[in-house]
Amino acid sequence: MTVDIPFQRLARTGFPMVLCAVALLYFGFHAVGGDNGLQAWFAVNDKITKVEQELDVTRTERQRLEQKVSLMHPESLDGDMLDEAARHTLGLSHPDDLIILLKE
Repeated sequence: MTVDIPFQRLARTGFPMVLCAVALLYFGFHAVGGDNGLQAWFAVNDKITKVEQELDVTRTERQRLEQKVSLMHPESLDGDMLDEAARHTLGLSHPDDLIILLKE
């Protein structure tokens, strides 16, 4: 019986500590590497940064296209812009062409 008492005391004091350590390791691992952990959070932040950069590029391109479209409205039609768009669409110009429009 005297042999069992130190083992029981060790089991009584050590088991809760081991159980807490295992629980702490389990939750710590999932807090860092889980689906909603720190690694996933950093990955989402990186993706958000990349998408915001793409959005800025897209907004700039949209503003450029909106300005080109505004030049083609009937009230502000630019003859040079119309000629350039027609030649580009129809494929009648070469990138090295020099086009000079004369007033009649």
